[in-house]
Amino acid sequence: MSRRITTLLVGGGWCVWLLSGASLRGAAPSSDATHVREGFRVELVYAPPLQSQGSWVSLTVDDLGRLIASDQYGALYRVTPSGIGEGASKSQVVRVPAAIGSAQGLAFANGALYAVVNSQTEPKGNGLYRVGDSNGDGDLDKVELLLPLQGSGEHGQHAVVVSPDKRSLFLCAGNYTPSPRFTGSHITTGWGEDQLLPRLEDPAKQGTGVPAPGGWIVQTDLNGRQCELFSVGYRNIYDMAFNGDGELFTFESDMEFDAGTPWYRPPSLLHVTSGADYGWRGGDGLWPAYYPDTLPPMATAPPGSPTGLASGAETKFPPRYQSALFAGDWSRGAIYAVHLAPVGASYRGELEVLAEGLAGVTDLAVNPQDGALYFVVGGRRTDSKLYRIVWTGSQSSKAVAAAESDNANASSDLEAAATARGTRRSLERLHLITLGGAEAVIWPSLSNSDRFIRFAALTALERTDPSSWFKQCLDEPNVLAKFTAFIALARGNEPARPDAWVDAILAADFPKLSEEEQQTVLRATALGVMRFKTLTPAMQERLAAGIAPWYPTHRAEVDRELAKLLVRFKSPTIVGPLAKQLVSEARSEAAIDAAVTLSAATAGWTPQARTAALDWFDQAALHDGHRSFYPYLIATRVRFIAGFSGDERKLFAARLAPPVVKSTGEPAAPPRKFVKAWTVNEVVAAATSASTKLDGDNDEAAGRRLYSQLGCAACHAIGGVGAAVGPDLTNVGRRYTVQDLARAIVEPNAEVPDIYRQTTFLAGGRSITGRFTNMTADTISVTTDVRDPASVVKLRRDEIESQKLSSVSPMPEKLLDTLNAGEVASLFGFLRRGGLSVGSASSSAQTAR
Repeated sequence: MSRRITTLLVGGGWCVWLLSGASLRGAAPSSDATHVREGFRVELVYAPPLQSQGSWVSLTVDDLGRLIASDQYGALYRVTPSGIGEGASKSQVVRVPAAIGSAQGLAFANGALYAVVNSQTEPKGNGLYRVGDSNGDGDLDKVELLLPLQGSGEHGQHAVVVSPDKRSLFLCAGNYTPSPRFTGSHITTGWGEDQLLPRLEDPAKQGTGVPAPGGWIVQTDLNGRQCELFSVGYRNIYDMAFNGDGELFTFESDMEFDAGTPWYRPPSLLHVTSGADYGWRGGDGLWPAYYPDTLPPMATAPPGSPTGLASGAETKFPPRYQSALFAGDWSRGAIYAVHLAPVGASYRGELEVLAEGLAGVTDLAVNPQDGALYFVVGGRRTDSKLYRIVWTGSQSSKAVAAAESDNANASSDLEAAATARGTRRSLERLHLITLGGAEAVIWPSLSNSDRFIRFAALTALERTDPSSWFKQCLDEPNVLAKFTAFIALARGNEPARPDAWVDAILAADFPKLSEEEQQTVLRATALGVMRFKTLTPAMQERLAAGIAPWYPTHRAEVDRELAKLLVRFKSPTIVGPLAKQLVSEARSEAAIDAAVTLSAATAGWTPQARTAALDWFDQAALHDGHRSFYPYLIATRVRFIAGFSGDERKLFAARLAPPVVKSTGEPAAPPRKFVKAWTVNEVVAAATSASTKLDGDNDEAAGRRLYSQLGCAACHAIGGVGAAVGPDLTNVGRRYTVQDLARAIVEPNAEVPDIYRQTTFLAGGRSITGRFTNMTADTISVTTDVRDPASVVKLRRDEIESQKLSSVSPMPEKLLDTLNAGEVASLFGFLRRGGLSVGSASSSAQTAR
């Protein structure tokens, strides 16, 4: 039996979507819709009455193994859980006497409870509180405000976690919350929007007016007096967790209404290192993961609502799970096990569905006393339940270290990773202080192939005086080191000789550089153009003339940045190629990106280019007018029309009015005729018989065109182009056989990966299949089209007759039945090359570490 395609590599960091192996089985305490992975059991611990104890959203464990939970809008409660295997009736629950509640973050350390209050009605105000026992009777009754916070709501302040040494706390908040007053910062505070072109604000007003750097993480002492800004650039992170190596992680949310745009970022597991800026900026301004002044995700997840995060180190689970993180998703009603594999100074993550069908998971906590993973569901005034997951399988839950010691190769890899983390941490010690001569220590790491080490060196270099190393930078032969240093220069200083900086940019042998080197050169150039006040118009003209011949590179992400830079320079050479892209790739994210970039162009327009753009906007209204991201295209067209000259307005007067928007989408191309019902073996034969021709230009172009016409790009990215709804296919040809690919396409329902399974509801005589995206006490919202977050059906809870996991894949059947044998070969050739026609001929910069 051949291996199923259940693991794929994606994103800026390494990410594996789903593990093959053990299946999910029903183990529901109260619902047939709840499933947990084989060997585990879900137990109901307590069901708080909604009317008297509210809707619980946060959870922690005290030093006696009791749980403390908070109502989203009310009090704190202490739960003494029943023994493993005992019923919920054995659990004991009391209200915490302290006059405080509405905590979205809870942590327990040194005999005290720390609570992050997030409320619009709390009379004491929002912030970090310490709740202690005033008289030694065991009751938490004394409340102290340690750190006032100004935010509230679902993008407000959230979690608090205790550092591994138990000497400090880490707090996080979403992008609607100003950071607290800090006494030190791991990030140089000269951050900015850093957008080459005017930003398109979110039409839904999400984050409009919120400046960089968005959401944040701070580290403070246990008294809230020494507060340091640790990391920034988040949209809305709810929780954090440390793994066994003492490394910090968080689970970032997506803006699901951006799905289908080039700037959409799926929910991401992020490794939080000192000084990290993960690049959230409002509207279409999110920094892509390939920018060298940000960091790639460790793993990505399907669209959802990330919530709780916990380490498995103290569970009584098998060793593999003791090394994992556990991540909750509120809207998907799922808990993922995130298996960590050290890669250099960071990690890659494998996402595995541990449990699903759990309603709205809000928080997770591991209880060291019994080794179970506890989680609570609720929020937004919905019914809450407290559950735990326990291991019941036969595999031993002995310590991880003992299991790993049996494998010499694994031990060697772990030692190498520990050494790399040590290098990174030594550089991070320079993030808070300025030491004379530090550049000599930092400089060798500027060219390190590990992204996380190089980023730590970049951040440390920003603390130094550039007058001591600017000449060294000009003379530096290593491209990564030279231009990483130029990035550090641009983020806080001016070049001593701007003419020499321009010469250094133009001296780069750009066509011969790797994709990662090219991105570093372009980012250094862009930051200098945006920030340096000493660049004269003549210098900018030199840059524009010298950089224009670099385009195109035929590397999609590099060309994206080159196009923006040339539009910024008002280069007349870029409009024509981008206008042609609107025609050749009309139904793609690349076309959306080209349209947005073109809308800011003020030079190089011809009547033909204007016509091509107007035609594209008309087609977008026809095909995408129903999509949730379409208001962005409206704003793009408004900016485009605003750039017309008086003569152009006369010439195109009949086309200036907005196009008519269709309420539903049209096919991406004229309907294709049925050819045959392909079987797996027939597809394999067709794809392999033409394998010797896979390098031809015609096959490459045809495969790329079919990939778009069949709708593949609406769900899957390849070579940096396409949507992030489904797995990234860039490396699929290197990891799987033709037969594996053929089976996954021809028989999509034969094995539906757990991570993409939907739920079928029977409600009011209707059968509705989709995924949870929102819920209230009275209703559940279900998105029925994975490509379009606006395709929402709202169901009343009292009309739902049943719900069960669907066996039908979101991927359509009969996808190949309109293709002839030659077209099948072309499509498979494109997939097996990993989209190299839209990306790089070498390894992607996103996967470089």
